[in-house]
Amino acid sequence: MDWQKNLKRIKGEFALRSSAKALELSTTHRSTEERKAILQQKIIQHVGLGYKVETQTDFQVVLSHGGKVNHIMHFILSILTAGFWLIIWLLLAMFSRRKFITLSVDEFGNTHFSGN
Repeated sequence: MDWQKNLKRIKGEFALRSSAKALELSTTHRSTEERKAILQQKIIQHVGLGYKVETQTDFQVVLSHGGKVNHIMHFILSILTAGFWLIIWLLLAMFSRRKFITLSVDEFGNTHFSGN
């Protein structure tokens, strides 16, 4: 089930990034309301892919994805498996990183992505 969610997220991210690159950059100034609406649309798309809003201003948002390990569940599994689950728990804790991206909308309504 998790791999299906990850595949969907990866496909969605690729579609979002490739569609943004395929479009030509606008040189027409946009109103404040238009820019806010463009950013809100991008936020909705990314939240649908599993991202969470960390911080947001009028024309910029920081989103995060992944990285939270349920330590209580892994502790219980470690007890139930007489410690064998500790290896998996340790690996998850070491390699689960949160991914942060920043989306911003410039005065022309162009969306810019940055992050890891």
